[in-house]
Amino acid sequence: MAVYVPLFNSTDCSPEFRNNAPLWFYILAEAQQQFVNDETPIRLGPVGGRIIGETLVGLMWNNPKSFLRIHPGFQPDPALCGASGIFQMAGLLKQAILS
Repeated sequence: MAVYVPLFNSTDCSPEFRNNAPLWFYILAEAQQQFVNDETPIRLGPVGGRIIGETLVGLMWNNPKSFLRIHPGFQPDPALCGASGIFQMAGLLKQAILS
């Protein structure tokens, strides 16, 4: 059973948000649209996830001391990839816990 989640009005937060809401407000509003009930995983929406992901990669790529910059051709060990053969952070964390 879906639970109705009322939309948050930007002016409920501050009258200064009228026609001037910051980007983070829209990212959180997009994530809220995907919420169904208390069992729904809390995740960013596609646009918010893309913005955050590209920001983090950009920060790592532009840092001359980052692992991404030092080893741009890095490929994860196939043992860290799931059954699909795709590397995901969850596989890395599971391996870290087991080690």
